[in-house]
Amino acid sequence: MDDLKLYANDRESQKQQIRTLNKLSNNIGLNINNKKCATLNTNNDENPVLGFPLITKNESYKYLGITQNDLTDLTSLENKLTIKILEILTEVNRLNLPLRFVTKLIANTLKLMIEYLATDMIFGESRNQRINVGMINLGIYAYISTDPKTNILTKYLGYKYDPLTIDNRLRTSIEDSIYLLNKMGITTDTIRNNSSIKITINSEEANIKLIKGLISDKILENNKNELTKSKYYKIFNRYKLDNHTYKFLTTNINSNLEQLICHAQEKQLFFENKFCRMKCPNKETLEHILTSCIHKDTIRRLRHDNVLRLITTIFFTKLGIRTLEYGEKLTFIPSKNLYIDWAWKKAQVKSHKPDLVYLPLHPNKPLIILDVSIANLDNITNQEKWKFTKYCTNSNIEFTDDWLLAGYYLADYLRKKFNRKTEFLPVVVGFLGELMEESIQNVNKTLELTTKEANQLWTNINISVIRDTYRLLKQHYGKINH
Repeated sequence: MDDLKLYANDRESQKQQIRTLNKLSNNIGLNINNKKCATLNTNNDENPVLGFPLITKNESYKYLGITQNDLTDLTSLENKLTIKILEILTEVNRLNLPLRFVTKLIANTLKLMIEYLATDMIFGESRNQRINVGMINLGIYAYISTDPKTNILTKYLGYKYDPLTIDNRLRTSIEDSIYLLNKMGITTDTIRNNSSIKITINSEEANIKLIKGLISDKILENNKNELTKSKYYKIFNRYKLDNHTYKFLTTNINSNLEQLICHAQEKQLFFENKFCRMKCPNKETLEHILTSCIHKDTIRRLRHDNVLRLITTIFFTKLGIRTLEYGEKLTFIPSKNLYIDWAWKKAQVKSHKPDLVYLPLHPNKPLIILDVSIANLDNITNQEKWKFTKYCTNSNIEFTDDWLLAGYYLADYLRKKFNRKTEFLPVVVGFLGELMEESIQNVNKTLELTTKEANQLWTNINISVIRDTYRLLKQHYGKINH
């Protein structure tokens, strides 16, 4: 066991806690890794307590966002926090919202309220202002949500005192958003007269779309800043990941999903079983569950196909073809020279079925061979090389063979068949939604994607892969164990 934090008001209390913990852990055979644990107290004593390192007063505790000097009696803090949460819930109840709205609101915003109030209470603020700001934050949270029912709540949650007119009234979602933007450090200009309010941001008149984009970008920036504090940041940073890797953190798709994926990305998921609980001969590791466990092959294939569907949609849009409905089977469009999951059997090679082959109508543009794969982060580059070898060096070779051995390959067959240069595009995504910056730039350039098209494509791919990975983990462990 590691990452243990013990709280106490004095050194003796800490010693008592540690002794009790050691006694309990010894009884169940649990080993405590002292080097990866820490104690935190309000005294200036910087000596270790029974071998446990002490967090110094200059270090921050990122989970609560407080320093050692700010730490007070946690029991008292918990009681105060409970009271304030009840005050806000009472305020929500006073609005007389439909029951289903209240349920959805609490489910999506209670964690946000607690995090905000826990930090805010330590640094102090008046009761009314605290409740008002809490309500505004809930309104903004509902406003930027991608869930339609949560989004409807926006108009109910702008209730606060107007600082200019001291008029207690229902404010618009734009005004509340402006309030939050100012708190986030984004400068706005407000011009008021008797009949109207004009708000500008960087000389551009504010609208819902502009504000939503700024808030989303700011949330992404904050999450990336938090990521840099992670002890695994250096590991992640060396892979040169694209910013879209973290897009799922800005979409409010599922708080449990976000928490699980973040733990997995930081290598903080641990498994009780030595071998796969599905009776596979392999060890139960994250990589095995998400890439090779045969019992969950259907979900993994669906995860792959969903990525291919998103990429195919880009081609359909550019070619003026009707976009497929959800669940509608992917198919080839010979009239548009678009071949999806097409078997080129006449090539007489083992690897003759890439995910997509596209022959542009313009004769000077190269034929595109595209293949999708979902892999462990450490294997993304390796997978890209393997796919290039499989289609552009030797299409009769197996993964375990000597890759340097050249031979007849599919790209050469297609080049001769269509009398066109060929270009191979591997699209390899990490099973936790990781996207390599260089790979994305290569795909964007080859497919001639606009900035808007690229942002939409990679955001959707990131969220799609993470959702299917989350489903895979839940089904592997079952509802009880999850």
